[in-house]
Amino acid sequence: MANKVLNEISYLYRWINGDKSTAKTPDNIRRNVKDPVHGTDIKKEKRTYSLITYDQLRKIWPVLQKLRYPIGDYFMVTLLTGKRRGEVRRMRWELIDFERRIWTLLESETKSGAGDVIPLSDQVIQILKKMPRFNSPWVFPKMSNLNEFRDFNGHVNKNIMARSGTSGWSLQSMRRTMRSHTGELGVDRDTAERLLNHAQPTLDKSYDHFDYMLPKRRALQAWADLVDSIVATPPESD
Repeated sequence: MANKVLNEISYLYRWINGDKSTAKTPDNIRRNVKDPVHGTDIKKEKRTYSLITYDQLRKIWPVLQKLRYPIGDYFMVTLLTGKRRGEVRRMRWELIDFERRIWTLLESETKSGAGDVIPLSDQVIQILKKMPRFNSPWVFPKMSNLNEFRDFNGHVNKNIMARSGTSGWSLQSMRRTMRSHTGELGVDRDTAERLLNHAQPTLDKSYDHFDYMLPKRRALQAWADLVDSIVATPPESD
């Protein structure tokens, strides 16, 4: 926990200084300030990256389908698109093009500082079309204030784990699980990285959003079809 706090503080100072290539600092915020965190303050930790197994997915998916909107739909869209939890939380109806079957993320809405265009699989389109629409710009609005997006806290994860009888995974696991299966699905590394919208060279950021649309669409549809095939098999008995 201490390392996480120190890293966040250091990240903030580097962002204010304009030293983060993956997150653009507005000119009116940029300052030359000294980072109070030293490298020796942060102790090395062994990081673990959890993935969701087939059997866990078979147990989780029926719970999400039963919960539906907003929690179930939010988790299903996160898994099927592989986008960051904050990006899905901030999903706006005006940036979803049902005719072209794409969802646009603005530069200000991504961690990398680069906008993104996400092709939507048949399964995601179906989920979105079944969602209730409120007088709100957000796909997942806060019901107490429709002008704000909803925040899904850690208690939601725990609730789903308890209902599904699973453990050891998080929302980040869904993104990692999608990425880990791209190789199995025959997706080339370059396309797989663009599915995650990892930082690209400057020219690519500006001009390549649609150049990879077809391979990205094929990859995300193949992933959604794989999820369908996985959850169609009953989970193993405990």
